[in-house]
Amino acid sequence: MHTLQCGLKTLLYAWVLLGLTACVAAPLSAPATPVASPSPASGTPSPPPATVLPSPTTTPPPASLSTPEVTSVTGPRLDPALVRVYPVAPTEGDWLSFDIEPVLPLGYDAPFTVTLALSDGRLLSSPVTPVGFDRQPRARFVWIWDTAGLSEPQSFTVTLLVPPDVQDSVLADNVLTLEVPLQDQTALAPPEPEARWDLRSVEGIRLHYVTGSAAERDAGTLLAQAQGAYADVAARLGVTTTESLDVYVLDRVVGQGGYATSDWVAISYTDRAYAPSEKPLLLRHELTHRLDGAWGCDSLPAMLREGLAVLIAGGHYWPESLPRKAAGLLQTGKYIPLEQLLADFYRQQHEIGYLEAGALLAYIVEERGWEGVQQLCGASAAAEGNDVTRLAAALPAVDLPALPQLEQEWLRWLRSLHVPAEERRILEGEWLLMDTMRAYQQRYDPSANFLTGSILSIKRGNHGAAQEFPRCRTCAA
Repeated sequence: MHTLQCGLKTLLYAWVLLGLTACVAAPLSAPATPVASPSPASGTPSPPPATVLPSPTTTPPPASLSTPEVTSVTGPRLDPALVRVYPVAPTEGDWLSFDIEPVLPLGYDAPFTVTLALSDGRLLSSPVTPVGFDRQPRARFVWIWDTAGLSEPQSFTVTLLVPPDVQDSVLADNVLTLEVPLQDQTALAPPEPEARWDLRSVEGIRLHYVTGSAAERDAGTLLAQAQGAYADVAARLGVTTTESLDVYVLDRVVGQGGYATSDWVAISYTDRAYAPSEKPLLLRHELTHRLDGAWGCDSLPAMLREGLAVLIAGGHYWPESLPRKAAGLLQTGKYIPLEQLLADFYRQQHEIGYLEAGALLAYIVEERGWEGVQQLCGASAAAEGNDVTRLAAALPAVDLPALPQLEQEWLRWLRSLHVPAEERRILEGEWLLMDTMRAYQQRYDPSANFLTGSILSIKRGNHGAAQEFPRCRTCAA
């Protein structure tokens, strides 16, 4: 049983304040903690009159094939557009989560804190830390407000606590009082009012799905696909299939379609799908993340770990030749140097990064075999430091040259492959399509954007808290 009494919409939004096809869980921020009383910085003004939260449609889409720019500011402040409540358009009875991004001076290193005062009298506090795959400084309050029995609108006050050694000439913009509207439960459209989590199992797979969804209708097909993907990945990694794995199916598109932790995987499956992932391939990718610890590959730098999942899956979104596709990439002028990918993998253009990572792993298999990949994983697990230093320490263990030379040898291998111009045009069209998809998510469905969110515990409450909520009627079984 899940640990929260929650509406179905709450669970699907709060599960993923991020999701990803091909991504593994990012570290969680520290959980929000209650504090006895407000402790704003000296001189903090009284909260201003409440304003209704801005619609998610006010967030502009990102520029195509680019990394978001960081703007400098003269002092810390709060921006109403950067205070987000999940689920979007909540209904009475939902559990609410809050994501607050204060605007901080460039290169900040002071310990900022955000407090959240709720209309029920509670005051919560959370540190501002870099969370999410974009590593933006955020304060995160996860599943902290049960709205059962409340009428709309509900007000709350956000306060940014500024350390005394930080210059801040305008204190008024450190406090926001906002209102969140709550819809009546009669506004819920079928099948949500009666929806529940259900479970079907076959040998090796426990499939969790929502009643009334496409996944319930197609559960037999999904079970067979998951079981086949499990067998494929287990055979490649030499893992026995005696353990039953949990696969959660979401009736909405999250990120590029799926994500994974060391305990379970989740995939999107809906008749309203707009992410072009073949489900058997998507399952192989996510189950690789679930099982790669058998080789110690869960300690690989993110670039190589994602590349391994792409390679074992047989492609990123559909079956494809990764070396041939990467050779086409070189002819587009959009190639990203490996050191740049290694240092900041998830903030690069998604399809290009995953393609390069998968093609590089294909080259390592070509040169050193799968045994070499296993040795590389083991050496990386034993190394310390950031992704760049750990890879540098691991490459000699499999008799591979340092990264600059390895990159040059790999590029020569790719350039020996012939790719027609038409394939290059298709490749660029894929990037534009997927960037458009993510711009849509950021503007209209921000909790689905894979960069900004946080993966929550499926079977526990706020950040894995042990308390159980047996009353929960629509949480994960």
